[in-house]
Amino acid sequence: MARKVCIVVFFIAFLLLFSCGLDVYYFVEPPFNSSVIVNPSDPSEQYFSFTAADASNSEISAGGNVNFLGTDIYYKIYSDLSTLQSQRNSINSSNTEYTENGINRLNNLGFQKISSSNYSDPLIKKATSNQSVSIRLFYSDPYDAEIIVNQNDIGKPLRYNGEPFEISAGTILQGLDVNTTNLDESSPSYYVLLYAVSVSTLNLSQRIYSSLCPLGYLQLL
Repeated sequence: MARKVCIVVFFIAFLLLFSCGLDVYYFVEPPFNSSVIVNPSDPSEQYFSFTAADASNSEISAGGNVNFLGTDIYYKIYSDLSTLQSQRNSINSSNTEYTENGINRLNNLGFQKISSSNYSDPLIKKATSNQSVSIRLFYSDPYDAEIIVNQNDIGKPLRYNGEPFEISAGTILQGLDVNTTNLDESSPSYYVLLYAVSVSTLNLSQRIYSSLCPLGYLQLL
């Protein structure tokens, strides 16, 4: 009988010892329904769109340690299309479901968050139901640069430094958001690559992110 008691006590102690070290994972649902664009030349198609996963993330955060904040859009400008495509492939390979591998890769590559003329953090504030989002980065007759959420204009998209995405011919772009590999200074061309991500906080302090929602890329100039 004493031997059986010892075995039971040892088993309970074993469970307590190792269960304390288990990692706890908090899931954030990513945006979805993105129409991934690949450098369209038709102005009517030169916009990015997706659905923000507000409904499921609001349910996840209800009554728990996770507080859903909304959705951000990250971007990077490239002077060389092959460099963009190479880094895009690297990001998409890293972007595994229910991890922060994707956002970590964006940060490592120097991606920045899109801001707007009506500043908000995150860019798309949370709602109780899913929100449709579309964004045009620059004016292309007859289309204005704008961010539309549920058919409401929430402002003009801006780079991290407050500058617009419109570029005049011959402009040499500079900044943390620009990769200048193989830049042709005599006739520069620029492309921009975008991703959307859901943002929450853990215990009201630490920000946590969903996997990425790829939005595609287009030519700025």
